Amino acid sequence: LLPPRAPGEVRLVAAMRLARKKRPLVLPRALAAALATGRSVRLVVAGDGPLQAALAEAARRAGVGDRLHLVGWQSRAVLRALHADADLFVLPTAEESFGIAALEARAAGLPVLGRAGTGLADFVRDGVDGVLADSDEALALAAARLAADAPARARLAAHARAAPPT
Repeated sequence: LLPPRAPGEVRLVAAMRLARKKRPLVLPRALAAALATGRSVRLVVAGDGPLQAALAEAARRAGVGDRLHLVGWQSRAVLRALHADADLFVLPTAEESFGIAALEARAAGLPVLGRAGTGLADFVRDGVDGVLADSDEALALAAARLAADAPARARLAAHARAAPPT
């Protein structure tokens, strides 16, 4: 499904319907910000929908097309494997009433990066087991900060694994 992880590579994963409501076109900006840190970063997006081609094109225009992997719709078993191999789950949706894909990632022990003011706040504590950003710019900056800061990623992941969501 994916190339082997390069040494030191930071792997981000997203799972969503590639539709306007989910705002997948925000992802290339976050990926570009993370790559600007000089770290090796790869973003894997599981899901399909009407914006799949537009997402690939946005990533190409942002110069990050080779670091974005669109793997299409995947089974729960494959999603679990993607979560197990990732460092951070990313959900750019600004109007998410709950966020089942993010909850599944969080329940798998994966820190979640998403938008504040959404249903993610029900199971993600900002700075404890994930990061909740106030804007798309803040989401991109958080992706960059976490890509560059291995101890912060490790701290978030350790807490996400130790304290499953209720």
